Amino acid sequence: MADPDRLQQVVINILTNAIKHNTSANPMVRVEGRLSGGEYVIEITDNGPGIPNHLRPFIFEKFQRGAAQSSTGGIGLGLAISKEIMKRLGGRLVLDEDDGPGTRFQITLNAKAIKSASQSQAHSIS
Repeated sequence: MADPDRLQQVVINILTNAIKHNTSANPMVRVEGRLSGGEYVIEITDNGPGIPNHLRPFIFEKFQRGAAQSSTGGIGLGLAISKEIMKRLGGRLVLDEDDGPGTRFQITLNAKAIKSASQSQAHSIS
């Protein structure tokens, strides 16, 4: 079952990265959730500089900080931890393959796991 606190942690981490690494004068982040083929998909897209092709294979590895090594802070664990959380929840966290400006991450979970988690949370509140 999906743990709503851990899912929230992943979404907040991706949103924080999108804002922190955005060098645009008008940073924008779009979050879209939808059901697709029995899965719930959350897409987080920003209008920042994007992640260069040469860094993409390493983006989910521990201590990888990308091109903004000194200017944005952090130690490069957020995406590695988020990927592991999604794996443990039975879901996925992937980086879109588009190498243009902006970045899009996709978080995917089985819709039944989300429904079961929300039902058990509702029962525990009663």
